[in-house]
Amino acid sequence: MLAAERMVTLPGADAGGIGKSRLSLQAAEAMAPAYADGAWLTELAAVSEPTSVGHAVAGALGVALQPGKTIKQSLPEALSRRHGCWC
Repeated sequence: MLAAERMVTLPGADAGGIGKSRLSLQAAEAMAPAYADGAWLTELAAVSEPTSVGHAVAGALGVALQPGKTIKQSLPEALSRRHGCWC
């Protein structure tokens, strides 16, 4: 999936320890050389509100909220200038 999409979500309501994070880290490591700006993993386990997902992703990627814009506007604009993949 990472070869076709720049952002892939690995959902899982299962208990910890089944390998979701390990799989994501291995996928990011394998794909990083294919992208000039690398690959990143954003852990969302601690995010309890859907409206906080964008802020969690922005924080993991070092994207700042742009003045006068929402995170839904700031994040895609900032990421459009990068050549990476996000796990």
